[in-house]
Amino acid sequence: MLPTVCFLVSILVPIMSTPTIGRGQWITKYEVRDLRSGVPATPSFNWDEFGNVMPVLEGGECNITLTANVTITVPNSVLTLTTNLEHSTVVDRYWELRTRDYPVIDYNPNRPYVKFHQIKGILTLSLYGKVPQKITEESIDGIVLHKVRYSYIALELRSPSNETLDSIEFDVADNAIYDCRNLLKAKKDVLDAAKNGGVTRKYTDLFEQVIARAKIEANEGFINKANSLLNLLPSEIADLPKEPSASFMETMFIPTVGGLAVGVMLIGLLFVRSKSRLNYILSVLGDQIKELEGLTVKASKVDKLLSTNLDSIKEKLKSLVGM
Repeated sequence: MLPTVCFLVSILVPIMSTPTIGRGQWITKYEVRDLRSGVPATPSFNWDEFGNVMPVLEGGECNITLTANVTITVPNSVLTLTTNLEHSTVVDRYWELRTRDYPVIDYNPNRPYVKFHQIKGILTLSLYGKVPQKITEESIDGIVLHKVRYSYIALELRSPSNETLDSIEFDVADNAIYDCRNLLKAKKDVLDAAKNGGVTRKYTDLFEQVIARAKIEANEGFINKANSLLNLLPSEIADLPKEPSASFMETMFIPTVGGLAVGVMLIGLLFVRSKSRLNYILSVLGDQIKELEGLTVKASKVDKLLSTNLDSIKEKLKSLVGM
């Protein structure tokens, strides 16, 4: 199982990866990072997307970096940033102000909210928190489903009347979901290699159907069932059946017979056009007959019908040259 993932929210801090904007028009930039490692976490979860960026995992410690842009001053208006994350076990506070001169009200970094006057300007701060446990689990008839929690609201900006002006949301997975997606990726890699490695088409089609079914089961929360389906598939392309190669008859005898037939036709044309070359032609035909006799012996061990056909061609050549 993967270690718990952590995240950071900061405002107006230089960021290496592409920042995201909030749901409204107030939060103009934010990023989620693992609190311990500093690795960026992607706000969205997709079963078909794989990369070095981690998804947000339940129970993960977070650091969210955001920029709030207040475009107009409204006297006596108090705005509130509030979080649904639990208190971090890594950092001893929820908030860390980056904008020192912005007018916050009765600031306490250990409260799950920050209040400030609506004054035109940029507010920069960091939020540290923990994603709640069990928010990806759902029990139906005693069966525990593991479903991605899409659009989990981690932070909201509220008006004086408690209306939501903007929010930061991200998809939350758990270790079971993350491990299943990694297994899915591994099997898709085998499938891609199989398609390029000469594996039987019917088998790759079946392979693809099993992966598609497993993805549906996983998305519905039946992670164990999805894993069982994926584990039925081989992990190495060497274990897959290959397309049959061309037979000995196709690769050797048929091209040879075709070449001999063309040779007979050309020799016949030469015979008609230039009788002066008769001796040369007879010599060539004699060599062809000897080669054909050797092929007939070999063919008799592989295919009786082919041997009979070769023998018939040989006799016609003999008749042509008077042997």
